[in-house]
Amino acid sequence: MHLKAAHLFFLENGIPFVSYRLPWTANIVTLSGGIFSAEGAEDDDNTFVFAPFGSGHGHVKLYYNAENVAFGTEIDIDSLTFTEAGLTGNEVPAPIVVTKDVYLNQVATLISAMKKGQAKKVVLSRVVAAKLALDDQPKVFELLCSKHPGAFVYFLSDGKQMRWMGASPETLLLKKEQHYITMSLAGTKKSVDGQPENIQWNPKELEEQAFVTDYIHDVLRNLNMEDYTISGPETVFAGHLAHLKTTFHMPAEKCDAAQLIEKLHPTPAVCGLPQKEAFDLIFATELHNRAYYTGYLGILKPQEELKLFVNLRCMQLIGNEAYIYVGGGLTEASDPEAEWDETEAKAETLLSVFPNKNATLQHDAR
Repeated sequence: MHLKAAHLFFLENGIPFVSYRLPWTANIVTLSGGIFSAEGAEDDDNTFVFAPFGSGHGHVKLYYNAENVAFGTEIDIDSLTFTEAGLTGNEVPAPIVVTKDVYLNQVATLISAMKKGQAKKVVLSRVVAAKLALDDQPKVFELLCSKHPGAFVYFLSDGKQMRWMGASPETLLLKKEQHYITMSLAGTKKSVDGQPENIQWNPKELEEQAFVTDYIHDVLRNLNMEDYTISGPETVFAGHLAHLKTTFHMPAEKCDAAQLIEKLHPTPAVCGLPQKEAFDLIFATELHNRAYYTGYLGILKPQEELKLFVNLRCMQLIGNEAYIYVGGGLTEASDPEAEWDETEAKAETLLSVFPNKNATLQHDAR
């Protein structure tokens, strides 16, 4: 059975699954069966983690210990075991979609707060709603894989009502041979030709990225990890968007992965700075619940394989609708109209692969 048909089989029969494709690889891995649970078993062979932006706001870190693992785009459904099937759950409420005027007022409010010294940087997000039929969702996952070779692309469902998909350009923490790798990724510009030399970064964007880089430096030093190296900042591309990236390499033997994840998340790239002040401003300003947007997800096997990514360029799927979460970092120098345009460009990363090019919905926005 082709993967697209397998996805529909899982969805129609209430079977949990995760399909993912790692950056710069061709092979799609599909985990199925089992159950998503808040009680972790991080040392199991097939553990996948799905963590929210913040705890205490209705969402918890989930661990997925699958019964089956398949590779590639052809799956032998008859050979798989499903202890849990036909799962049902409470209907998921749609996130609030705000108008442009509301968003611009939110930006202005946060800029004013930063000018008063309440924070240095705050990441404000919003939601874009669009039509995406259930039957088309597996095809969109396939298109994201082909269009974004350098992203962590995923499609997951808990077999009940939770369903998410995304193509994240940002690594939270990756174990590669004898090193751990993390990155600061911030600053966004549209790219016409994909050539780094044609991207000119302004002072606001450079400052925004430097905040994230400095934060990671501080985290590593506070954990007494002085023996690390960095490269960048450099211009990298995620679809039609350019970003600034600095990469950190840390010796694995000197790194407590669990402690590092706890200290890194959420970084100023998705929250702001100082962390607590920015976090409080976000929850006081945004009308939607971020849920798992700007959380993290990936493979969690600390002793051998750890590949965690920030949940960006993602959407929550409810019925035949997609709710795309987009955001941008604000500083005192931010221009509200430019920030709106940045979120529009980020939404287009996902909308560009939708079968209906006029899919965007106008909900009862506040």
